[in-house]
Formats: sequence, structure tokens, C-alpha cells
Amino acid sequence: MKQSVALVLLFVAAAASAEAPPHTITVGGSARIVVKADRGQFTVGVSSRATTVTSALRTNNDKMQRVIAALKAHGAAENEISTSTFSITQPFENGRHVVGEYEVQNSVTVTRSAVASISDLLQIAIDAGANQAWNVRFFLAEPGPVRDKALAAYNDARARAQKLAAAAGKSVGDLLTITTEQSPRFPLVGGGDMESMRLAGTAPPLQSGMQSVEASIVAQFELK
Repeated sequence: MKQSVALVLLFVAAAASAEAPPHTITVGGSARIVVKADRGQFTVGVSSRATTVTSALRTNNDKMQRVIAALKAHGAAENEISTSTFSITQPFENGRHVVGEYEVQNSVTVTRSAVASISDLLQIAIDAGANQAWNVRFFLAEPGPVRDKALAAYNDARARAQKLAAAAGKSVGDLLTITTEQSPRFPLVGGGDMESMRLAGTAPPLQSGMQSVEASIVAQFELK
């Protein structure tokens, strides 16, 4: 009887040992690649107010058509211009709607590979009648290949794991799990005073700069 109990206990201990998870170490790693933007984008629009919807819409349509025509006349292709917003509303001021007035807003987004032309095109749109502008940004059309380079984040993670393990008198074994998170960062330029830009008559100073593409991972290694 004692021998049977001992064998059962030995079996249970062996099973528990086999199922016990390995000792692990979990670390994060990151890498950053800086490259020049190859796309530029901005949104411009016209906001018009009048005492009737028909009048506000007619005025807005005329101005917006001039803005689009000016953009095309200065190099923006049909497929580089897309409508981004259109609305007809009652203006809202001091916490309430303005009775007897209507506002029409129409805007287009221009996206080009000719990054150097973004500033001039923005000024052209303003000179043609646009009184709204926002979402000026420079970015990469295909960040994927750059992100792949940034995945040297794994090497960073393993190096960190090795340092931590060595400090604890251990060594790093096989990679057990890994998760990735990649996020290119795109700078945005806010809207400005349209009237002062129109009076200045010169293109706003915009710089595409360099774009930062980052990759970060979380890796779990066996700890020996």
C-alpha cells in the first residue's frame, strides 16, 4: 500500500514538473527610421453665408468652382483633388442657431507627389477664393518598406533581454512570443488666417521635413 502511494505521488510530481511553464523574460524593443516625405496634402474650402439656402449655395458653388479651376490650371490633376466635406447648416453662435441665416461649406483635399508644389497650390486656392484651410501634412505613400527596416526593433529587444538576464545570472534562450506595433508619425500644420494670407500674396512657408517611422515590439524569451 505504501509503495502504491509513493508511486502515485511520484507520478503527480513528474506531471506537475512537465507542465510547469519555463522561466521567461519579457522586454520591449524599438527602432526608428527617418526618411524624406514623398507626398504632400492639404484641404481647402469655401464657407458662405446668406439669408436663404439658395443664395448661400449659389455663392458657394461659384467660389468653389473658381478654387478647383485654379488648382487644375496650376498643375493639380483630376485624380489629385477629391471632395472632403459638404454641408448646409444654420450658423451657430453664442450657444444658439442664428435665425434667418444659412451657411454652406464645401472643401476639397489635394494630394500630390510633387511635394514642393504644395505651398504654391495652397496660396493659389486662397487667392481664388478659399477662406478655409487645414490638414496640411507631408507623409510617405508606401511606409511599408521603411517599417520593415525599422523592425530591427527585435535586435534591440534581444539585447535588452540579454543584459537583464546577465544581471540576474541567467542567459536568454529561445524566442517564445513576439508582438509588433508600428506607427509612422505625420506632422500636421494647422489652419491660418485666410484673409492675411490672401493679402500677403505669397505662398505660406511650408517645409516637408523628414518623416519618422517607428516600430516597437514586445518579445518574450526563455530564461535559462
